[in-house]
Amino acid sequence: MSSQRWTTLGQLRLVAGEVWGLPANMLLRAPSHWLKPPREALYILLALDGPPLAREPLEGTAVRALADEFFGARGSITACLQRGIEAANRLLCRENEESFPEGRRYGRVVCLLLRGDRAYLGQVGPPRAYLYQAGRVRSYAPREPEALLGQGERVPVHLSQLPLTAEARILLTDRLWEELILEEALAEPNAGVAWESVVALAPTADSSAWLIGPASEASEVQELVGGIPPRARQVMYAKPPVAQVQSLSRAAGGVWGWISQAGREVGEGVLPRPLFAPPEQRAQGMGPHLGTLLQPYLPLVALAIPLLVLLFTGLLYWRTQAEGGTEFAAYFRQAQKALSIAARPDTDQAAARVYLQSALAQIDAALALRPGQKDAQELQWEVQRRLDLLNRVTRLIFIHTLYEYPPQSEPSRVLEAEGVIYVLDRGTNRVYRHRLDESGQSLIEEETVVLLQQGQEVEGKAVGAMVDMVWLPTDEGGRLLILDQKGTLWAYALGREVRALTLPGLDVSSETGWRLASYRGRLYVLVPEQGQVLRYPTRGNTFESPEVYFPPSTGVDLSGVRDMAIDGYIYLLWEMGLVRRFLGGEEQPLSILLPDAPLSQTPALFARPDEEAAYLYLVDTAQQRVVQLTKEGELVRQLRAQAPYLFTDLRGLFVDEAQSRLLVTDGHRLLLAEVPPLPTSRKGRDIMG
Repeated sequence: MSSQRWTTLGQLRLVAGEVWGLPANMLLRAPSHWLKPPREALYILLALDGPPLAREPLEGTAVRALADEFFGARGSITACLQRGIEAANRLLCRENEESFPEGRRYGRVVCLLLRGDRAYLGQVGPPRAYLYQAGRVRSYAPREPEALLGQGERVPVHLSQLPLTAEARILLTDRLWEELILEEALAEPNAGVAWESVVALAPTADSSAWLIGPASEASEVQELVGGIPPRARQVMYAKPPVAQVQSLSRAAGGVWGWISQAGREVGEGVLPRPLFAPPEQRAQGMGPHLGTLLQPYLPLVALAIPLLVLLFTGLLYWRTQAEGGTEFAAYFRQAQKALSIAARPDTDQAAARVYLQSALAQIDAALALRPGQKDAQELQWEVQRRLDLLNRVTRLIFIHTLYEYPPQSEPSRVLEAEGVIYVLDRGTNRVYRHRLDESGQSLIEEETVVLLQQGQEVEGKAVGAMVDMVWLPTDEGGRLLILDQKGTLWAYALGREVRALTLPGLDVSSETGWRLASYRGRLYVLVPEQGQVLRYPTRGNTFESPEVYFPPSTGVDLSGVRDMAIDGYIYLLWEMGLVRRFLGGEEQPLSILLPDAPLSQTPALFARPDEEAAYLYLVDTAQQRVVQLTKEGELVRQLRAQAPYLFTDLRGLFVDEAQSRLLVTDGHRLLLAEVPPLPTSRKGRDIMG
C-alpha cells in the first residue's frame, strides 16, 4: 500500500457572511497510534438545517457519533462508513422524536476516508465531494439527493471508492459550486493561493468547505490564509472513542502483566535454589549459579519495575492532557472571538445573538474537557449576561419553595385571593388551601388543608374529577368556584362550608376541556364541544341562564384550548404558544414575537383588568420561562430562574404585580418568586412594583 499522506489545506465556514473557525460540523478523526503515524484519516462534514450556529451543538454531537461508530465497527471500510452514517441518523431521529415540529433538524453529510492512494466516500443528501487530479475536476454526489438524515430509521447511503494520484486535491462542501471556475482555482500550483481562490468562490453567506491535499503542500499554506485559521495542518488525533480507550486499557494491562512476569522470572533467577545438573555436567564441574551472579543487582531490578509502571502511566496522562489542552484552548479562543464580534458596535442584534449562542456552545465544549476551569466559567458568565440583555431575560434569584406535593400530583392551577393560596392538583384530584405567614416567604403549616377531593361527599353528592377552578369576586368578598367533570360547580367562601351549585345550560355529556374565567362578577365557561364561551350572570348565590359570547356565525374552533383569561378582552391559549384575543365575540389582532426561541409548550396564561395587572403573562414549559408581554403582544421581558434546578416543569401561574411576585407550580412544587422591578414607564407608572 502507498505511504501517501494527506493534510488539511483549508477549512471554511461562513455564517451571515462572517468567517467562523473551528466549526463543530466538521471533524477529523484518525486512529490513535503511539509510535507511528496512522495509515488512515476520516474527514466528516455534516450540515443541519435551521438557524445558523444555533444547530451547532447537535452537529458536533452527530459527527462525533459517526466517527465513534466508524472506528468501533468491524468489517470493510464501506461497511463501517455505512454504520457510522446510520449512527448519526439514529441520533438525529431520536432528537427529532423528542422535539416540536419547528425544532426538528434534518441533515446532510459527506464522509471521506483517506488511506494511502485510495479514497472512500459515504454521502447522504446534497453535500458533495470535488476531486481535482490530472488537471480536471470531478463532482461526486448521491444518487438520491433529496434524502436527509433524521427523516426515518433507514437512510440511503451513497458509497464510492476513488483512486488518487500523488497531487490530488479534494474539496468537501455542503453547497453546489461552479465546476469550471472551481477547476481554475484548484489548478493553482501553490496550495495557499489555491485555497484563497476557493474562499473567494464560496457560493453563499452560509456554507462550509474543506480542502484536503498532499501533506507535502502543507508548508505552502500560511498560518492565516485569507483570514481563516485552518483547524489542522497535519493529521490530528481526536480523543479515542470508547472502544479505543478499552483497547488502550487492555494494552496497559498487558504491559503490566509482562512486567510482572518478567519480575517473577528475574526473582526466581536470583533466589537461591538447589542445583540439579546432569551427571556429565557434575563430572566436568559447574560454575556458580546465575542467581548467585545476579543477586547483587536485585535491589536495582526491584526499583526498576515500579519506575517502568510510573513511566508508562505518566505517558498516558501526558498524552491525554496534551490532547485535551489543545482542544480546550481552541474552543476557548473561538468563544472569545465570537464574543468580541458580538460586542462590536456595527454588529446588529440578530448577528450578535448568533455569535453569542455559538460562544456558549464553544464554552460548553471547553468545560466538558476541563470542568470547573475558572477562566472558562467567567467567560461563560459574561457571554450569558450579554445574551440575557439581548433577549430581555431577567434572572430570578429569590425563589422560595412553599410546598411539596405527593409524587403522583400534577398541580396545574394556582391562584391567590384574600391572602389565601389555592392549588388545583389534577393528578390527585384535590384542591389545596394554603396561607402565607407574616414573612410572605413560607406557609403556615397548620393552615394547609385539602379543601376538596374526588369522591368526597358534599350535600349528598360525590365530587367528580376536577377540571378547573376560578375566583369570582362578589360584594361579600368572593368565592372559589371548582368545576368537576359531572358539571357540578363547587363553591367555597372563607369561613363557610363547600356548597354544590348547578350551572344551567351546560351540556354535562360533552366535558372535554372546560375552562373557567371570571370578569366583573360574571362567570365564563369555555365549552370546546359547542365552540362557545358561556357567560353566566349571578343572582345572589345562584347563576342565571347563560349568554353565548360568540355570534352563531363566528364558528371559532376551540378544540385544544389550554387556558383562558379575561381583562376585558378574552385571551385563549393553545398548546404550541398560539394566543388569540377577542372583544365582543370578534377576534382582535395580536402578534407575539420573541427574539430567541418561539413559544412552544404553553399550559397557562395570566391576565387581569389593568388596575390589577398591566401585563399579559405566558408560561412556556419547554423553554423554562415565564414571558411578560404588553397587552398588544410586545415583549417586556422573559423571567427565568437563576438556579438550573428550578422552573424545569412549569404548569400553573398567578401574578401579583402589586407585591412584585409570581406563584408558580413547578413539577410537584409550589414556588414563590420575587420579581425585580422594571424601570418606571413613560406614563409614570411603575411596572411590577
